[in-house]
Amino acid sequence: MKSFGGKSVGEGETDRVLSSAWLLIYLIPVIGILSVVILFFVSFLVLGSLDVTAPMAFPVLAVGFVFLIFVAVVGGILSIYLIYLLVARRTEHFMRQRGILTSVAAVLKEKGKETKELDTILYDVEREERPRGAGLWVILSLVTAIAALYVYHFLNKDFYKHERREDEALTYLRTTLSLDVSSRVEAITNRSTALFIILSIITLGLFSIYWVYTVIKDTNNHFKNHIGWEDRLVTAIEAL
Repeated sequence: MKSFGGKSVGEGETDRVLSSAWLLIYLIPVIGILSVVILFFVSFLVLGSLDVTAPMAFPVLAVGFVFLIFVAVVGGILSIYLIYLLVARRTEHFMRQRGILTSVAAVLKEKGKETKELDTILYDVEREERPRGAGLWVILSLVTAIAALYVYHFLNKDFYKHERREDEALTYLRTTLSLDVSSRVEAITNRSTALFIILSIITLGLFSIYWVYTVIKDTNNHFKNHIGWEDRLVTAIEAL
């Protein structure tokens, strides 16, 4: 890992790539319900009846009820923790890149390079890419599901705008430093939050799993793209 301007850059940097396996948390309620159904079915085979007044009925119902509560709590905790991770890595990444570009601008000014274009980009970064408290959004998401939906909304919008500004900065650096920057394999698209909400309602929440998947995938691709050009940026700066 290299360091530039007090920020870690390149391979091994601090951007956290999340596994798509996180989507499995949305299968937890399904697993819980199926487990309870199986429990009741086995109980029926043993008792020979579904009579809730039978002596063994209450323990079976109690176990099923407690298990459902346990599954709901575990699923809720993991869902909230995922929100924390997504918001936290957004803020960490934005702050880290802001520090890198600020350091680049300072070095270029020392070398007598024109930085007006980069300064304009940094001004927009300071204005638009403010930190969002992961802890705050966790609390709000616990209070209302609307907050969780808004988290997925702003994660897409913030990263979409961030990536457009980054492309402008890379275009400037490609010209100023002859920086070799390859095109993005898959750029973040400006997804319609209203459409995603409607589709989630129509599919009884199933489409929301895809929504979360796009948030994880888009930011993962964005972070992976950083690894190559950040290493080349440090090399180009050191060659000045």
